[in-house]
Amino acid sequence: MATCGSQSGLEAELLSTKARLAAVEAELADTKQQLALASDLSFLSPRGKFRLSLNEGAAVLHGKSAEIAVPYRLVSRVLVLPEASGQGSLCVVTLAAPVANGKSQVGHLLLHSKPAEPKVECSLSGKPLCGQPASVVSQAFASLAAVEVGGIGSFKPFGGRAALQCYVKATEAALYLLEKELLVKEASKVHVMPYSRLRVELSMLPANECDRVSELLQRKRANAPAKRIKTEAVDA
Repeated sequence: MATCGSQSGLEAELLSTKARLAAVEAELADTKQQLALASDLSFLSPRGKFRLSLNEGAAVLHGKSAEIAVPYRLVSRVLVLPEASGQGSLCVVTLAAPVANGKSQVGHLLLHSKPAEPKVECSLSGKPLCGQPASVVSQAFASLAAVEVGGIGSFKPFGGRAALQCYVKATEAALYLLEKELLVKEASKVHVMPYSRLRVELSMLPANECDRVSELLQRKRANAPAKRIKTEAVDA
């Protein structure tokens, strides 16, 4: 049985969420001028095919059952990453706060461009954009949100891979080492973790790769409070 205190907390959280959604809807109402349009884009998050309308103030994803407004002021980072298996590239747009997607919410956009996928062409403020969907969408969001397009850092795993294989509980995932943070892609989910907040233990890796990962993480965290990183290597 819920107590009065817990009910008050839930009500306050609900009101806060409604206020954020109302602000996004109001911002969407003000996006009158369409700057660019791209059709038939296949997103992993939110999942499905969408027509992307780039307007003043916000981008809008038009789907079969819902429209998702993404204000540029909420865009915290834009990344273009090689797909872990080498099949194309990923565009990741992370948001400072979730936006409404029907009755649910979306905290990031994730687009996968496959090598054989047709190129996208559009014009943004008189500047032509042409290329794979992940490249065009990332350039457009970076320009309109006034952020830089990021990518993988200087560390690259052996064997030409773009990401390390890892597991989130029992689910296989891809781990990307960016310049200032880790990014874990788990199916259509994305988790971003700054190096300064990590505690890492490495085990059952070949000795040479274990040493490289340990050295990289120590270097990344040089400006953060020192914490011990435990490594346990096995012979390759």
